[in-house]
Amino acid sequence: MSTCAQKVRFTLHEKQLDWDSVVLNFRQGDQFKPEYLQINPKDLVPMLVHDDNIITESNIIIEYLKEAFPQQPLLPEDPLSRAKVRSWIKNWMTACILKWWY
Repeated sequence: MSTCAQKVRFTLHEKQLDWDSVVLNFRQGDQFKPEYLQINPKDLVPMLVHDDNIITESNIIIEYLKEAFPQQPLLPEDPLSRAKVRSWIKNWMTACILKWWY
């Protein structure tokens, strides 16, 4: 599973939202199959469908979820705690990318 998809799954879980997952097999090229391209012509993963709207790009999906579902905020109230969370996320993403590519 891509780190981008993991970020979105983590966000959905943290916000305690109900969602259904469809896992694509990249090695088999599921993201290029006509039935997927019909709903997502950009062939990007992850993709969120909400209220019949399609949203792609993990960071955009996360921002959308933060705004569409303000309950269960992802970040603490105070700026220092927010900075610590952002640092943790950056370190986690760096570790995931290094693991993926090396």
